[in-house]
Parts: sequence; C-alpha cells; structure tokens
Amino acid sequence: MQIITANCRRQLGSYECGYYVMKHMHTIICTNIIESWNKIFNDSSPMEAADIEDIRRNWASFILSVSRNLATLK
Repeated sequence: MQIITANCRRQLGSYECGYYVMKHMHTIICTNIIESWNKIFNDSSPMEAADIEDIRRNWASFILSVSRNLATLK
C-alpha cells in the first residue's frame, strides 16, 4: 500500500479548517477524483478571505434549499 499525500491549501489560522474541509469535499465530488490527486490538489497556499466567504455562502444556500425542499415534503 502506498500513501499519497496531497499538496493542498493549508489554513493560516485556527478557525478556517471547516471551510477548507468543505472546499476539499466539493472539489473531490465535482471532479470525480479517482486517481491523479496531484492534478487537482497542487496548491498549498492559503485561501483568500473572499474564497472562504464564497464557500460559506454556497454551503449556506445549499443547506437552506435542502431544508426548504424537506419542509415542502412534510
């Protein structure tokens, strides 16, 4: 077994980790990664504050839409 360590963005502070996890999950799902992690995760620089805000808005919008859809089913 070979362990592959991805070169991915790393947070600067202590509170951003959840946003980084959400971004990585989104990237893995949207790019359908099976192999070639290095092609997708090749940047170790921290995310900009605007990128973190984008992630926050996108996930909040997604959760609200799922919540509304579930509410209409009841």
